[in-house]
Amino acid sequence: MSNFDKIKYNILEKKDPFEEVYKTYQKERDLFTEYNDYSDHLRYTRTILRRIVDDLSKSGIKYEELNHIKDEARTEGYKPRAIRKDFWEPIYELQLDLESLVIFSKILLDKFGIIAEVLLACRSPNNYARSFTKHRKWFSDYDDNIKGKNSVDHTLLLNYCKLLKSLNWYQTLDILRNKVIAHGGSLVGSIRTTKNGMEYRRTTQHFGILINRDKTRIEEMIHNYGQNNNEISKIQLNPAMMLDEFLRLVLEHNIEIESKDLNDLGLIVSRNGGRIDSIILYKQIDKFLDDAAQIFQNKKVKV
Repeated sequence: MSNFDKIKYNILEKKDPFEEVYKTYQKERDLFTEYNDYSDHLRYTRTILRRIVDDLSKSGIKYEELNHIKDEARTEGYKPRAIRKDFWEPIYELQLDLESLVIFSKILLDKFGIIAEVLLACRSPNNYARSFTKHRKWFSDYDDNIKGKNSVDHTLLLNYCKLLKSLNWYQTLDILRNKVIAHGGSLVGSIRTTKNGMEYRRTTQHFGILINRDKTRIEEMIHNYGQNNNEISKIQLNPAMMLDEFLRLVLEHNIEIESKDLNDLGLIVSRNGGRIDSIILYKQIDKFLDDAAQIFQNKKVKV
């Protein structure tokens, strides 16, 4: 079974993990508007991912070619295939859907954050964070000296705060959303032919090949974070691919990036572009929704 088949059967067709939570709390809190807003955007996000599956099928691109460096692509003499003339229309559809996935994934989490704010009742509706970034920061910095204040369940609250603190992968989504998609300047879409075959990314006129100062900085990050992650340590120091591979592995392995490195990484991505891995991104979001649902049902979650 392919990766996309697994996504289709294990994620896209499954029940909303927060539906039962909604039914439970609806008896004591009016969540109709907030839940349906979130539910609609969950459907939108899943629809976009289904379209990406269709886009790849029409274009003839394999998922592995789009998102992973294959072992055979590292061998000398590897020749990537030529691009057919009828190849481009599905590529533009794919580009649109990949960017839409990033945008709507962020909106989905924004909507979810409002539900959590209502359920946890830590502050007044006028102070709810309408951005998941602000929501995560507020609860991650939750001060224990307001223990139990207007809270439905202090243990539940602390477990939820712990979950939010563990979402290191969200840093990568935030970078993709703000530095590549929304505020990417003159970045353009690109399907380029590289040693690893066909690859989609947002890029610059230099096709995302790092200049020396950016290359040196990413090499430092690969060295530093590679000490605790074997896959990162094995990234080839190729200025055309190393940034993309680093971003993918940080997203996939939920690696926390230190604040100074995160700021530099955002600037480097805004200058050079970055690749979007739809499956890894959606898997992380899906896992978060599952874990959050478990917490609000007062069940233990390992984070």
